[in-house]
Amino acid sequence: MSFGSPERRRAKEELKRKYLEEFQNKSDYTKDELKEINKLVKLINSRLAQ
Repeated sequence: MSFGSPERRRAKEELKRKYLEEFQNKSDYTKDELKEINKLVKLINSRLAQ
């Protein structure tokens, strides 16, 4: 799979969709949990952008 290939983009989109589905399954996050989730999402996004 080459960098920027359609397969890679589809895989990223699918992964993001799955993360969103899991996040939406729970709605009572605390502020501290949301801070940690935000840190994690930023890290994941920076890694996926490479």
